[in-house]
Amino acid sequence: SIGVGYVLDFVKVSEMSENYSQEFINEMQQDTRKGALKLNLQRDTRDNLLDPSSGYLVFGKGLLNTEATGGSTNYYGLDAGASGYWNYFDKFIVLHAGAKAGTTGAVSGNNSDVPIYQRYFLGGQNSIRGFKYMAVSPLDSNNMPTGGLSSLTGTLEATHPIYKWIKGAPFIDMGNAWDNPYQYA
Repeated sequence: SIGVGYVLDFVKVSEMSENYSQEFINEMQQDTRKGALKLNLQRDTRDNLLDPSSGYLVFGKGLLNTEATGGSTNYYGLDAGASGYWNYFDKFIVLHAGAKAGTTGAVSGNNSDVPIYQRYFLGGQNSIRGFKYMAVSPLDSNNMPTGGLSSLTGTLEATHPIYKWIKGAPFIDMGNAWDNPYQYA
């Protein structure tokens, strides 16, 4: 599938935790306008959207927010990922392998133009399990997460039934978020 769209949002970032450095609060706590063009490309052959046991998903997403498109700042975002599912012993074991990469940055080179809601915060149920939600991120001078401009995650998981709808899943997750666009080390 191919999707093209436009997003117009008015966002007010306020009442940030006093634990953040004052410099970061001054940079991020403001009213912004998101006027973004979006492009989504996707190929999905999974047998079930909620509980897949075979097939794959490959996607790519792009976003361009500029003053020319109605935004208050100039930045872009690029994300890509893939997941594959294989089942064994009549779906008794389902193997899932997946990876995602993303980057965002300022069109003009001033990365403070990238708002906090466009940055990458990893950790929690849907990215790197075993870490607190949004805890994997670059930190400010007060050791508070500020969000990365690049991220990379990967997962390997094997699910198996335990009882009715209850399943077990040994897994390995990895990933990180970095300070700069296109920084993956």
